[in-house]
Amino acid sequence: MTLLSNFVEYLNDNVLTMTMAASVGLIGEAIAADLMSKAHLVSLPVPQALLSLCVNLVLVCLLRAAGLLLWKRAADESTTRIVLGSMLQTIPWFVRVPKTTFVTAYLQAMYTAVGWSPAAGMVRDGSAGIAFLINTFIFLANFAILLGLAHVVQGRSDASSVTASWSTFVINCFYLAFMSGSGKTLYACWRILVLSLAGPRLAVLTAGLVEQVILFLLAWYMLASSLPNQFGNQNLTRLPYTQTHLSCQQYVVVYAWAYAFVSYAWDLLYIYVGGQSTSYLFGFTLFIFVLLVLLCGALALAKSTPDNNFYDMHGHESKAAACMMIFWLVDFMTWWAWGETMVIIDRGVENPPPEEGELATISPITILLNCGIVLSLLLLIGGIHALNVAALHRKKAHLRPCWKHHAKPEDEAHSHLNPNSHNHRGHHNSNNNSNQSNKNNNTLQPVVCLRDCAIGKSTDKSPAAGGFFIKKPRVGSSRDMCCLQLGFQR
Repeated sequence: MTLLSNFVEYLNDNVLTMTMAASVGLIGEAIAADLMSKAHLVSLPVPQALLSLCVNLVLVCLLRAAGLLLWKRAADESTTRIVLGSMLQTIPWFVRVPKTTFVTAYLQAMYTAVGWSPAAGMVRDGSAGIAFLINTFIFLANFAILLGLAHVVQGRSDASSVTASWSTFVINCFYLAFMSGSGKTLYACWRILVLSLAGPRLAVLTAGLVEQVILFLLAWYMLASSLPNQFGNQNLTRLPYTQTHLSCQQYVVVYAWAYAFVSYAWDLLYIYVGGQSTSYLFGFTLFIFVLLVLLCGALALAKSTPDNNFYDMHGHESKAAACMMIFWLVDFMTWWAWGETMVIIDRGVENPPPEEGELATISPITILLNCGIVLSLLLLIGGIHALNVAALHRKKAHLRPCWKHHAKPEDEAHSHLNPNSHNHRGHHNSNNNSNQSNKNNNTLQPVVCLRDCAIGKSTDKSPAAGGFFIKKPRVGSSRDMCCLQLGFQR
């Protein structure tokens, strides 16, 4: 496939999916806030965040039930089935997003209980140390639950199937949710140190620059050196549980680093430069400009590969680490930017908007608008994937006379173009894998992209492995779902 086709899929995977995720987070929050305000319980953020999580869990179950019904009625390999399959693989975001909100709520409640405030700056009463210690235990608890859920889902044969059992689906949703929760709590640990040492906000901005340098070096070391060496060590990767542990480490490391970077960029560009020096619009424009620069960086990396691949760097560990770090930054920057856009839209719909200090209530129109935006984005994501699959079929048909093979071309093509096949990764690998070829039989072969893999040296020397330790596809189809299946050689 061309660089442009791959880039469209990259935008679908990282930009559109994240806009959908940011919109999803507001639905449960809006419904929960409205219910809590009517019950005069708005002063209880933790129950409200928990209610938001429950609301989104109910919504995702209803949406999945309807989607499965339509998916089963659609013809095999039809466009309708491809679109619905993509939607069904994406909806775990309905649980992941409110889980991170819930993490923020109970961490803030803990800070209040121990007497530490993120806005307090330098303190001498020891409250920051207590908050850091408890926050660390909360991170370890989230990570332990993550590993336990990973072990459970690993044993589920239908974990990557669109038609997975309901128990598998729910377990997988919480598995992915605890992935995000683990990354968020690790980031919170680091922020306690920075905010406690830096003092006032301007000092935080200055210290934040040093923070970003330190975190970048740590993340780069883990992603480009430490974890690849561990994945290449047969003594470490012999046990499946160890492989899963390494994959989850990779996820948490890159999550915490990317979250810290984008949070600092937002504070610096949007709040400080935009809000205090010029205008919020100017700050927002600068933020979007950085996002465009990152997309150009992703394009440059893809252009450097023989097949214009945005995820598989064909064994180059430094480029693979850069690739992973860039798409995580793209993800979070899209989340921040679209989240702010949705807040502005919601405020514009509320007529009249609440005054300063007034109790905010969410109208049904706003909730319906958010639901409509989410469904539209889900359909758009699935539609783009369906178009890419159709384009891939056309390319296979065009290249078919040039193949030298022993198997039937039709069988070879359909084995990995079928969205219901075991190796299909939702809506993300249709084009990035299209130019991979197996030199043993000269037929076009699918390959699991780096986006689905933990970075590691490959013991599989086949051309498809690309020099990496290739793992099975992740569960779901969203940008950062580090599946429990990562770490198991195909």
